[in-house]
Amino acid sequence: MADDVFYRGELNVTPPLTKRDAKVLGAVMNLQRTAQTKAVFKAIEGSPDPDLPYYGGLLEVSEDRSRLIPEEGESRHGLRLWLSHLLKHFFRTTGILVEW
Repeated sequence: MADDVFYRGELNVTPPLTKRDAKVLGAVMNLQRTAQTKAVFKAIEGSPDPDLPYYGGLLEVSEDRSRLIPEEGESRHGLRLWLSHLLKHFFRTTGILVEW
């Protein structure tokens, strides 16, 4: 997979996230360091691109946990970096497919 991430609209998640994975993913995307998010942040920090976006909350998990939805309105910088980190350090480890 290339390191470039391009997006347009919502991202489909297959299979839908479990409640636990949705909770962990939401916490990571909101820069919350907890026991459950520790492994993801550690993987990001040990990666060739260890920076985190300045902003959290750029994505949210849909109510049915089958989509990632970018914030409404004008998106802040950092979404590309979040998507790249999430694909490499969260979704690859869970076997969950993300399509856009």
